[in-house]
Amino acid sequence: MIKKRIICCLLCALTALSLCACGNSGDLETYLQQHNVQLDTSESDVSVPEATSPTDVSGSDVSGSDVSASDTTETTTTTTTTTTTAAAAQTDTLPEQYIGSWEVISIYQEAAASDITADEALRREQLAGITFGSSSFDRSGENIRDAVFSVNTKATYTDMERFGISTQPLTGPFGSDAKITSVEIRTADGMVCTTVFFINDTTLIAFGSGMNVFTYEQMAAVG
Repeated sequence: MIKKRIICCLLCALTALSLCACGNSGDLETYLQQHNVQLDTSESDVSVPEATSPTDVSGSDVSGSDVSASDTTETTTTTTTTTTTAAAAQTDTLPEQYIGSWEVISIYQEAAASDITADEALRREQLAGITFGSSSFDRSGENIRDAVFSVNTKATYTDMERFGISTQPLTGPFGSDAKITSVEIRTADGMVCTTVFFINDTTLIAFGSGMNVFTYEQMAAVG
């Protein structure tokens, strides 16, 4: 019991002493100065981490000069290739050298199927042959007035082949680079009658009687 009382007295004394120390000014800092007590509060011990400056993302960092159209736009070079194709020389005027009468020479290519014999077909063609006027076309059983011509002076053997005319026998006597002119003959109202081919301006090849293909040569003018 005596020890407890002694301890209690000491605690009370200490408490009173503390109250007296704080009661002079009520300021803890004053108390520490009076009793020469120093607390080390330097920045090194209680430093606050310096705020990290955010990365500068101003307009100067992402400006148009940095991300310019030249950096982000793919440059496409377009090359335009112009192919020049020689256009066929087309005209509606029949060349003067073709105007006149053309007489049959022979059957160049017989028809696969015909309603007349080859001899009869040749006889019919020999009766009249083919005659060109500046605006007319005459042959056996076919007379066209006010004829309209479509002339292609740049025709080829291929054009003849499209009509079913075999051109292999022609390359020998006329050459593979022969001058070929095609002439389409139409009526005034536009109906196509036939198409003929001139080779080197000397030989006429055309379908005739019995759907045979004939060769013709121009008759010399009587003067």
